[in-house]
Amino acid sequence: MIIEYIEFWILLSIIFLLIEVLTRKLYFISITIGIISVIILNLLKYPIPTQLISLLIVTIICIIITRPIAHKIKKSHEKKFEVNELIGGDAIVNDYLNKNIIGTIQYEGKNWQAISNEELLEGSLVTIVGVDGRKLVVEKKL
Repeated sequence: MIIEYIEFWILLSIIFLLIEVLTRKLYFISITIGIISVIILNLLKYPIPTQLISLLIVTIICIIITRPIAHKIKKSHEKKFEVNELIGGDAIVNDYLNKNIIGTIQYEGKNWQAISNEELLEGSLVTIVGVDGRKLVVEKKL
């Protein structure tokens, strides 16, 4: 059985709405609203080219409107993090560390690049004593 034209758009709008619920990026809701405009114009018996132009225009307008909202939501959910807050924390060495060799440490379940002025073997307990660019500086825990 061939799906009717309006049923296709309804099914497509449901799919995009479900994708939006799963991704929460506010792109797919814009497409969904554009598809709803097509459904409405289809019910009002507008020609197909008009419906497709409506899809394009409404989707673009919705994206323009929702982008600032999406950025605000993203920024509000981003954890404000200051690397200097790590100083004094204890971590475990994942990879061999030395002054000229960048390794990784695990601090509170996350891996970080680190360097040390002394040789530190995997599994050593260290204290974070500073920051050097994007790397943490560690020393063997006393």
